[in-house]
Amino acid sequence: MDSGGSNGDSLDWNLLAGLRLDASQSERHKATVYFEELRSRPDGWLLCARLLLESGSAEGQSGRGLVAGLDDNVKYFCLQVIEHYLRTGYKCNSGPEQHAQVRQFLAGWSGNFINGNVEEKSYVRNKVAQLYSLAFVVDYPQRWPTFIEDLTGTLVYGDRAVDLFLRILHTIDGDVVDREIPHTAEENARNAAIKDRMRETCFLAPNSIVQANAAHQTQLADVWYWILTSGGIRTDLVCLCLDVVALYASWIDIGLLANQRYADVFLALMGQPLCRESVCSCLSALVAKGMPAEAKVSLVESYAELLRGAGLMDPSDSESGDYLASLGKLIGALGLQLVRCFVKLYPPAQQLQPEQAEQRQRLINCIEAKLPLAIRLLGNEDDDVSHSVLEFCQEYVGLLKSLRGNNGAGRNGSGGGDGGAGGSAGSSSGNEAGWVRQLLGTVISKLQLDESYDAESPGEEEAMFDEYRRDLKPSKSGDHFVAGSGGLSSEGAEQPALFTGMLVSLVTSQVSRCQHPLVTLRYFETVVRYEKFFVHNTQFVPEVLMSFLDERGLQSSNLMIRSRVSYLLSRFVKCHKHQLRGYTQEILAKLQPLLRPRNVVLPAVSPTGDGSGDFASSLNNNNDDNNNPPLAPSDQMFLFESVALLIVSSGIEPQQKRALFEALLSPLLQ
Repeated sequence: MDSGGSNGDSLDWNLLAGLRLDASQSERHKATVYFEELRSRPDGWLLCARLLLESGSAEGQSGRGLVAGLDDNVKYFCLQVIEHYLRTGYKCNSGPEQHAQVRQFLAGWSGNFINGNVEEKSYVRNKVAQLYSLAFVVDYPQRWPTFIEDLTGTLVYGDRAVDLFLRILHTIDGDVVDREIPHTAEENARNAAIKDRMRETCFLAPNSIVQANAAHQTQLADVWYWILTSGGIRTDLVCLCLDVVALYASWIDIGLLANQRYADVFLALMGQPLCRESVCSCLSALVAKGMPAEAKVSLVESYAELLRGAGLMDPSDSESGDYLASLGKLIGALGLQLVRCFVKLYPPAQQLQPEQAEQRQRLINCIEAKLPLAIRLLGNEDDDVSHSVLEFCQEYVGLLKSLRGNNGAGRNGSGGGDGGAGGSAGSSSGNEAGWVRQLLGTVISKLQLDESYDAESPGEEEAMFDEYRRDLKPSKSGDHFVAGSGGLSSEGAEQPALFTGMLVSLVTSQVSRCQHPLVTLRYFETVVRYEKFFVHNTQFVPEVLMSFLDERGLQSSNLMIRSRVSYLLSRFVKCHKHQLRGYTQEILAKLQPLLRPRNVVLPAVSPTGDGSGDFASSLNNNNDDNNNPPLAPSDQMFLFESVALLIVSSGIEPQQKRALFEALLSPLLQ
């Protein structure tokens, strides 16, 4: 091969030099143009394949060949050209010759990698795995029926072969199975046919005897088992194998994985700190697989008993956050699946026979057995750990709401007992009030702001915590909705006196004067949200109104508070405009400095029309003494809306209203 220039049968090394990290911008531009040229050439992919094979040969790796020491960027460049061919031209414009060339390249590259001394970068190996997958979806099973067997035949050569094998299976899942990747109708039909074929050939019933190695096996469950148990495979590859098992579990026979031999493997690997997170993820995928509810309950409880027997349901507080988050996802998955099975097995208002009632009670007990660890993890200081069990906790609360909503008589009513002589499926265990109180206390604790939270200049950590709190709120609301003082209230029950007392405590306390801006904002959000309270408790309107107008609200030095309060005041005025008639002049006097452009003096206008109380003059003297930054025009629009509502709703004469509007708006027209 010519080392310089291009003769049409080899790559142009001068142009490929533009792919180096130290290349100039001009060289990179030429390399980009050359890349597009190669992609459009019918033989471009073949030139790249030959280069990769020559560089990966023993001579190339030893530094003796013409293409020795090929740059990783050049390798990736060549792989991209081959990828383009497999995506666009291989299916429609390839015959036996091209098929043979593709297989020859893939086998040649794999052989060079497995037997060579160059450790290819991870992104290079991933790209080769992608090429395998692209060839697989076109050729399997018609043109390449031995695809799986050809791959497993290399596994005896060690970790590199296992690494490439697992990466290929991982990539095939993305191209064939992953529902999050959009596919055309034709691709969906192709993928369904591939999965059917693999079920018939690669995922048959488990073999009674596992071979000493995985060479030439076609049963992937046995191959995975060999990788997980052989003892000579690197730990990171064992974890990758568990990830692959988790991916394939959704569409293969669950009996291949949910059996004693795999259970023993999972338990053994849970004892290895580097593997246990992957085991948790794998078990979560297994219990999430679709199956009849009765079978799923049995599977979930078998894994729960496995964890319980190994002492894994009571982890130490010193465990790493990553492991606790993985364990939390597993516990959450176990509990969540049981809740959903309960909903399927015992629909609302279903009348149960005594035996069914006992089974239902056992299932409730199974669900609640997951709660101690779930609540403990929910309260963990690491939000990722806490979030891992959040969905289960929310679904449990939702289940209780459903049960109590269909058993309005309460736990001691006629709707059913605690597993007595039959009854309705809408009964519950009697322990739920205690669980809900624990959940509510934990959630309230997690909603508290950390001292490091920067409300003035929020960054990425603050944004992540805000998102976490938003996820928590449905759980908090659900707990508060169903929790009562001595048990669970039915869905229609209300406690107006208690709730009114809470609002009275809020508006009469010093909460509004808290120095933390988020507490201040929450105060204003709350008093606006529960506007009906003030309709029946008008004596609290003046104090709340003053909080909007003074340094707690519109006069605050915090622009975030001032901006939000501008909007909330417009809502407050809209809801209580009639109760605010007596405060119109005071409100206008407070709002006027915030409305006018800077350095504008208002004309003297008397709101009474009799010359007394020089309104505009007093407003001109009511400057923004604290030198707060001006409100944005969008915020001022809300204040104008509030002022307009107050003036229109006031009891003064039309002529006086006109004078007020002129005093307010004339500066804007100058």
